[in-house]
Amino acid sequence: MKWVLTLWLSATVLSASEIAGRVVDPGGAGVPSAHVTVVQASQARAGSVSTDAAGRFRIVVPGPGSYAVNIARASFAPLRVAIEVEESGGPEFVFRLGIATALSSVTVSAEAGRSVDPDQVPQSMTLISRETVDQNTGLLSAAVGGQMGVQELRTSPTIGAIFVWGLTGKNVAVFRDGVRMTTSAQRGGISTFLNLVPTSGLESVEVLRGPSSAQYGSDSLGGTVGLNSPSTGVGWHGGMSASYESAARGWASTTSLGYGNARFGWAASLGGKRSSTLRAGGGLDSHAAVTRFLGLPSNVLGERLPDTAFTGYGGSLHG
Repeated sequence: MKWVLTLWLSATVLSASEIAGRVVDPGGAGVPSAHVTVVQASQARAGSVSTDAAGRFRIVVPGPGSYAVNIARASFAPLRVAIEVEESGGPEFVFRLGIATALSSVTVSAEAGRSVDPDQVPQSMTLISRETVDQNTGLLSAAVGGQMGVQELRTSPTIGAIFVWGLTGKNVAVFRDGVRMTTSAQRGGISTFLNLVPTSGLESVEVLRGPSSAQYGSDSLGGTVGLNSPSTGVGWHGGMSASYESAARGWASTTSLGYGNARFGWAASLGGKRSSTLRAGGGLDSHAAVTRFLGLPSNVLGERLPDTAFTGYGGSLHG
């Protein structure tokens, strides 16, 4: 009996791609002896090489994907560029170096798993219109709350906060026409006197969610809220609104007026609200002292809750 032994050999070819490029100066001439380093999105080094006399280089990378190319050369400013490499190879990249200066900058991108330029990072933002703001009885936190990833915290008629992705007010920066209203030194969970901002003077509210908001400050990891005043436009413009709620026998009213021309514009707004004593659901308050300690229904003292009334007003003038 004869035995036949067959040996199967297999080989795996690792896919690889190549980055071909040319480094030039501001005038378009090739830059020799420039040090080129390619880094993967995971910050792992993919390779490095120096340019030839014509400024050209070639680097083999593990495969297609997102890479960052770092170029350094004496007398030139360092360059960092994010590129996408295709499996079949692409055209020659051209990297233009600038003259070295005494200034430098550091850019941090929150895009995980990719090397991209900051202005190319998509941002998750919600734009809340004037109509939506007007439907929330003049309270700013109520107008913003309820959006995707956004929650409202209201601790009093004037004090409130906007939570973004569950992070509290101290991690959410609030801006009024680009000027910051909140600081990291404020109270931990709230934005003090947030609801004193008259909603009658707002054209829209922008909520930027996610880590991209960290570009506005290291303490705005949750997000940023932008309060935008209306543009003055040309000619006279204005408006009035009023509302009433039966539960608290309350009312709210806002008035705005403005004028603008080609050289100057101004806008003024006034707002006020009054909330009378609140009525508990079904007319009974389970937290009332007479209910908890004496077992009596709370309406023996009346259907309304004492010391729950308030009056608020505010205004703004922009020129």
